[in-house]
Amino acid sequence: MHSNKKTLPPLNALRVFEAAARHSSFKLAAEEIFVTQSAVSRQIQVLEEYYGTPLFIRKTRKVELTSEGRILFQATSQALDCIGAASHEVFVKQKRGYLTIASTITFSTLWLMPRMQNLRDCYPDIQLHLMTCEASPKLHDAFDIAITLGHEETPGFDATPLFEEETFPVCTPEFLAQHPELKSIDGLFQVPLLELNRNHWKYKRWTPINWERWFQANGIENRAHNTVMSFNHFPLVMDAARKHMGVALGWAHLVSHDLEQNRLIRPISDSYVLKDRKHYLIVREELKDTSEVKQFKSWLISQIKLSGIS
Repeated sequence: MHSNKKTLPPLNALRVFEAAARHSSFKLAAEEIFVTQSAVSRQIQVLEEYYGTPLFIRKTRKVELTSEGRILFQATSQALDCIGAASHEVFVKQKRGYLTIASTITFSTLWLMPRMQNLRDCYPDIQLHLMTCEASPKLHDAFDIAITLGHEETPGFDATPLFEEETFPVCTPEFLAQHPELKSIDGLFQVPLLELNRNHWKYKRWTPINWERWFQANGIENRAHNTVMSFNHFPLVMDAARKHMGVALGWAHLVSHDLEQNRLIRPISDSYVLKDRKHYLIVREELKDTSEVKQFKSWLISQIKLSGIS
């Protein structure tokens, strides 16, 4: 039997090519697979040298497939979809009843884990496998349920809107007692501020949300403020706030447990609601009617309502 293995291109380069072709962008492909844009360009060059023909037409803000590129993309896309479906099936067979839930490390750490015992108390028969990642889970990841920021309608997945993002200042009760000037937005300019730095947003598609952007959204003119300490992971921001180091720019869904426990408080009521940034519950179509998925979905929505972020 004839084998096509001898004509297979470098498979890592093929994966990069598929992402670049799907997005029509080397930059977005780099963000998806967590490499630099130059690394994407090198992998595409490897493929073009392998075939001896251009696969993309490079333009100023995007790239377009050549006729040869379209042929390769159609086959590659179908092949990766098949591999992804087969991979998921293997995981399902090996899970033995486990429900795989995918979310960001931050959401899992600050929202899901504090409520995990409640889930176990409500539904002790659900066996969970928690899968975390730096950015929102991708649809080709091997999950049953995912909590994502943003969603593009895709066949085979059921999406339920959960909540919009909202940001507001938080600090400890002790910090507020030491800084009575924190009775209005103006008081924020007199105390240390804590935020995510730009490295956190480097490979994300969303506009960075920092204190400067928050002040602008609340109609405050750009002016000098006190020391700003920045971190590349949100749990570090929260840890610094809990240690009375300053006022943090907090996301409502990520600080809700700290607010419930009175570890953190809102020194002022002003906030910034980002209506274009909605979180979704993503479920594989073939699993949406299973008892485990229905139970988890019901529990998740009820907890979101209880935390006041819906």
